[in-house]
Amino acid sequence: MTPKRITLAVVVLLVVGVGTLFYLQNVGTRVNVIFKLPGGLAWDLGSTGMALPVLLAITFGLGAGIVASVMGALMGRSARRARSAQRQVDSLQDELDFLRSDVNRSKAYTKPSSDGPPIKADGTFDDLI
Repeated sequence: MTPKRITLAVVVLLVVGVGTLFYLQNVGTRVNVIFKLPGGLAWDLGSTGMALPVLLAITFGLGAGIVASVMGALMGRSARRARSAQRQVDSLQDELDFLRSDVNRSKAYTKPSSDGPPIKADGTFDDLI
Protein backbone atom coordinates (compact mmCIF):
# COMPACT_ATOMS: atom_id res chain seq x y z
CA MET A 1 0.00 0.00 0.00
CA THR A 2 1.16 3.48 -0.78
CA PRO A 3 1.45 6.16 1.89
CA LYS A 4 -1.42 8.02 0.23
CA ARG A 5 -3.77 5.04 0.63
CA ILE A 6 -2.67 4.49 4.21
CA THR A 7 -3.35 8.14 5.04
CA LEU A 8 -6.75 7.95 3.35
CA ALA A 9 -7.64 4.79 5.28
CA VAL A 10 -6.65 6.41 8.59
CA VAL A 11 -8.71 9.52 7.82
CA VAL A 12 -11.75 7.44 6.83
CA LEU A 13 -11.45 5.33 9.98
CA LEU A 14 -11.20 8.46 12.15
CA VAL A 15 -14.25 10.08 10.53
CA VAL A 16 -16.31 6.88 10.77
CA GLY A 17 -15.17 6.33 14.35
CA VAL A 18 -16.04 9.86 15.47
CA GLY A 19 -19.37 9.64 13.66
CA THR A 20 -20.18 6.32 15.33
CA LEU A 21 -19.28 7.64 18.77
CA PHE A 22 -21.41 10.75 18.18
CA TYR A 23 -24.34 8.59 17.10
CA LEU A 24 -24.07 6.24 20.09
CA GLN A 25 -23.78 9.12 22.53
CA ASN A 26 -26.70 11.12 21.14
CA VAL A 27 -29.13 8.49 19.84
CA GLY A 28 -31.20 8.81 23.00
CA THR A 29 -31.48 12.59 22.71
CA ARG A 30 -34.84 13.47 21.20
CA VAL A 31 -35.67 16.84 19.73
CA ASN A 32 -39.19 18.10 19.10
CA VAL A 33 -39.14 19.74 15.70
CA ILE A 34 -41.86 22.30 15.12
CA PHE A 35 -41.96 24.50 12.04
CA LYS A 36 -43.72 27.76 12.85
CA LEU A 37 -45.23 29.38 9.79
CA PRO A 38 -46.57 32.93 9.43
CA GLY A 39 -50.16 33.45 10.43
CA GLY A 40 -49.99 31.27 13.53
CA LEU A 41 -49.63 28.03 11.59
CA ALA A 42 -47.26 25.34 12.83
CA TRP A 43 -46.21 21.84 11.81
CA ASP A 44 -45.14 19.33 14.44
CA LEU A 45 -43.06 16.32 13.36
CA GLY A 46 -44.45 14.16 16.12
CA SER A 47 -44.87 14.01 19.85
CA THR A 48 -42.00 11.56 20.38
CA GLY A 49 -39.49 13.82 18.67
CA MET A 50 -36.63 12.91 16.41
CA ALA A 51 -33.21 11.55 17.33
CA LEU A 52 -30.54 14.23 17.13
CA PRO A 53 -28.12 12.28 14.87
CA VAL A 54 -30.94 11.54 12.42
CA LEU A 55 -31.98 15.20 12.39
CA LEU A 56 -28.39 16.30 11.76
CA ALA A 57 -27.93 13.71 8.98
CA ILE A 58 -31.12 14.87 7.26
CA THR A 59 -30.07 18.51 7.54
CA PHE A 60 -26.58 17.78 6.22
CA GLY A 61 -27.98 15.72 3.33
CA LEU A 62 -30.48 18.42 2.32
CA GLY A 63 -27.79 21.11 2.45
CA ALA A 64 -25.39 19.04 0.38
CA GLY A 65 -28.15 18.29 -2.14
CA ILE A 66 -29.08 21.95 -2.52
CA VAL A 67 -25.44 22.99 -2.96
CA ALA A 68 -24.84 20.17 -5.48
CA SER A 69 -27.88 21.15 -7.54
CA VAL A 70 -26.97 24.85 -7.59
CA MET A 71 -23.34 24.13 -8.48
CA GLY A 72 -24.44 21.65 -11.14
CA ALA A 73 -26.68 24.28 -12.72
CA LEU A 74 -23.86 26.84 -12.68
CA MET A 75 -21.40 24.37 -14.17
CA GLY A 76 -23.89 23.39 -16.86
CA ARG A 77 -24.47 27.03 -17.76
CA SER A 78 -20.75 27.75 -18.01
CA ALA A 79 -20.21 24.60 -20.09
CA ARG A 80 -22.94 25.71 -22.52
CA ARG A 81 -21.35 29.15 -22.78
CA ALA A 82 -17.93 27.59 -23.42
CA ARG A 83 -19.34 25.32 -26.17
CA SER A 84 -21.07 28.31 -27.77
CA ALA A 85 -17.85 30.34 -27.72
CA GLN A 86 -15.91 27.40 -29.18
CA ARG A 87 -18.45 27.07 -32.01
CA GLN A 88 -18.09 30.79 -32.77
CA VAL A 89 -14.29 30.54 -32.80
CA ASP A 90 -14.43 27.49 -35.09
CA SER A 91 -16.85 29.26 -37.42
CA LEU A 92 -14.66 32.36 -37.63
CA GLN A 93 -11.56 30.24 -38.18
CA ASP A 94 -13.29 28.38 -41.03
CA GLU A 95 -14.33 31.68 -42.59
CA LEU A 96 -10.81 33.07 -42.27
CA ASP A 97 -9.31 29.93 -43.83
CA PHE A 98 -11.80 30.12 -46.69
CA LEU A 99 -11.05 33.76 -47.36
CA ARG A 100 -7.31 33.13 -47.21
CA SER A 101 -7.60 30.35 -49.73
CA ASP A 102 -9.81 32.58 -51.91
CA VAL A 103 -7.15 35.35 -51.82
CA ASN A 104 -4.41 32.86 -52.75
CA ARG A 105 -6.48 31.50 -55.65
CA SER A 106 -7.37 34.93 -56.97
CA LYS A 107 -3.74 36.10 -56.69
CA ALA A 108 -2.76 33.81 -59.55
CA TYR A 109 -5.52 35.16 -61.83
CA THR A 110 -5.63 38.84 -60.81
CA LYS A 111 -4.32 41.31 -63.30
CA PRO A 112 -3.31 44.71 -62.03
CA SER A 113 -5.97 47.30 -62.58
CA SER A 114 -5.10 50.05 -65.03
CA ASP A 115 -6.81 52.75 -62.97
CA GLY A 116 -5.04 52.10 -59.65
CA PRO A 117 -2.06 50.46 -58.03
CA PRO A 118 -1.96 46.66 -58.04
CA ILE A 119 -3.30 44.87 -54.96
CA LYS A 120 -0.62 43.09 -52.95
CA ALA A 121 -2.06 39.82 -51.63
CA ASP A 122 0.34 38.25 -49.15
CA GLY A 123 -2.24 36.18 -47.23
CA THR A 124 -2.41 38.40 -44.14
CA PHE A 125 -5.56 39.37 -42.30
CA ASP A 126 -5.38 42.91 -43.75
CA ASP A 127 -5.96 41.48 -47.23
CA LEU A 128 -9.34 40.19 -46.14
CA ILE A 129 -10.70 43.55 -45.02
